[in-house]
Amino acid sequence: FHMSEMRKGLRAIWRHVQPFKRKLVILVVLGVASAITNGFVPYVTGRFFDTLIQLSQGKYTLATSTLPLWSVLLGIWVLIQLIANNVDWVMDRLNRRVDTEVHFNIQVQGFSHLLRAPLKYHKNVHINGALHKISTTGWRVSAIIRTVTNVAPQFLSIVIGIILAASINYFLASILVVGVLLYVVLLIKILSPI
Repeated sequence: FHMSEMRKGLRAIWRHVQPFKRKLVILVVLGVASAITNGFVPYVTGRFFDTLIQLSQGKYTLATSTLPLWSVLLGIWVLIQLIANNVDWVMDRLNRRVDTEVHFNIQVQGFSHLLRAPLKYHKNVHINGALHKISTTGWRVSAIIRTVTNVAPQFLSIVIGIILAASINYFLASILVVGVLLYVVLLIKILSPI
């Protein structure tokens, strides 16, 4: 598998994805918002429980002159969860729509190419094989887009989580980094062809 073949493949994917640039940009923005909110959920949850532990030990911390810190953190947690869940829901809907539209667009382009092809072309080409190639191409390109738009925000969430962990404790962050690296290595070994 050469680099030139990979570039050729990426150019072909880009050609099929270009009509959906606007929706993909929206997906990227939503993905970043999802990663940030999902990355902050464990941090806020941890701070909330720390405050509850301090409260049980008789330490009463105030966020403002009247509001206790635990209630503010609970409110922030609810707000972040609402944003994260709604963003993820919108992303999922848009992702499915783009996925379907890309798949059908590739099939329409393929079928229209076959219909415009001269009769001589149809004499030399096995039509069933050509239809199978069109269908497979549509499925593969949409699967690549779906994978990228699903996995990228999750990795960004992990990066944000590691940064937040490093701001609390470097040793904890290093354990998370080692865990993520082991996960990636195992994933590559499992997914790589034998």
